[in-house]
Amino acid sequence: MLEVTYEVILGKLNRLCHETLVRARRQARSEGHANVELAHWFAHLLQTEGTDIALTFDALKLDRGRVIADVERVIDGFPRG
Repeated sequence: MLEVTYEVILGKLNRLCHETLVRARRQARSEGHANVELAHWFAHLLQTEGTDIALTFDALKLDRGRVIADVERVIDGFPRG
């Protein structure tokens, strides 16, 4: 399996993506998750005003709060430890 390091990913991201990934990493660690999953990052991208994802959801009149709640439930189901 291909090993992707956190440092390599961070070096390729713009400021917004970098900041949301750092927040996702903090969340994963604080909740005892072994890995930072895409769901962690997606939740933070959805919660941040002005991101392409947030603007798309708003333009399509999709309930971001409901999607965020669904993603948080998925995150809560990740194994800890």
